Amino acid sequence: MKTLGALLLLSVTLIVALPIEENNEVSEDGYFVPQLDWSLKWMSAEEIKKEQRKTKARNWFNDRPVDFHLYTRKNPKKSQKISADDKKSLKKSNFNNNHPTRIIIHGWQNSHQSELNVVIREALLQVMDCNVISVDWSRKFNYFTLNYLSATYMVPKVGVKVAKFIDFLVDEGEMSLDDLHVIGHSLGAHVSGIAGKNVRTGEVHTIIGLDPAGPLYEDAKNEERLTKDDARYVEVIHTNGGTLGFLEPIGNADFYANGGQVQPGCFKIDVVGLCAHLRSYWYYAESIIENSFKSAKCQGYTSAILNTCHDVIDEVRLGGADNYELASGEYYTPVNEVPPYGRGDKFNMV
Repeated sequence: MKTLGALLLLSVTLIVALPIEENNEVSEDGYFVPQLDWSLKWMSAEEIKKEQRKTKARNWFNDRPVDFHLYTRKNPKKSQKISADDKKSLKKSNFNNNHPTRIIIHGWQNSHQSELNVVIREALLQVMDCNVISVDWSRKFNYFTLNYLSATYMVPKVGVKVAKFIDFLVDEGEMSLDDLHVIGHSLGAHVSGIAGKNVRTGEVHTIIGLDPAGPLYEDAKNEERLTKDDARYVEVIHTNGGTLGFLEPIGNADFYANGGQVQPGCFKIDVVGLCAHLRSYWYYAESIIENSFKSAKCQGYTSAILNTCHDVIDEVRLGGADNYELASGEYYTPVNEVPPYGRGDKFNMV
């Protein structure tokens, strides 16, 4: 039970407020806001605005850098920190511009050592010789980590810092944007979108949004969240849409696993949708290795949710490496209750 409790504490990304910017509107009534113990507390609009003003007044984040941890097949377990302010850190590292680069961005209460980063990193390094960079914007034990409303304030700021780091890799490391994928989970998916909007050296090839944060982000302006225009190809994997995740399609291709709202095997243990929310990165990691998530093309996301799609496309699979050339629109993806989650050639629609 202690292990499960620790996993919940480290992994949940419960989004119940928009990124805090001066021009954002707050509901006249208020919202349920997650607390450190994961209980939900109703906060009035005035209380939320007060917290936003308090966060802005502290201005803690601007002088606190985001950390970038590099892993390669030469150092698959122990990271090398690279700083955009230190060219030597890049030159001394194992970064290889002849290899593809994958950047992973976590959500609230996570870090570069969280489960998300470990399972995706290990999958990537198993199948390809690449640069895996885990972004750490956790700022452990400070106000931003403990207070959710303050954490949302960081999203656009982290996104800009990630964009500057990408430009640094292009300028100083001669990285090709054609070989860059940015992978973000929940709140980190929106950080990925902000980064894509702000890269000045060109266009990011691919962004993978793993169950992007949903509540109230669904009402956010395009410049405040992930959209299909933030990279050459944006794929979104929905697993807890309408609760912790984004329900409507926002990518070039949107995959609705088991209908995108609840996941098999999660019913008895789920906490506010957490189990289903986390499944997105487990599915993606498995897709990297197995490419076993056959999907059916749908006539819209409502059809994907209701499982009324029938046009099975063998070449297009959730997380597929060639999806940027093949996938568009909405897809329904059936999944198993336990690993392996993908059904492969045993594909069926129930």
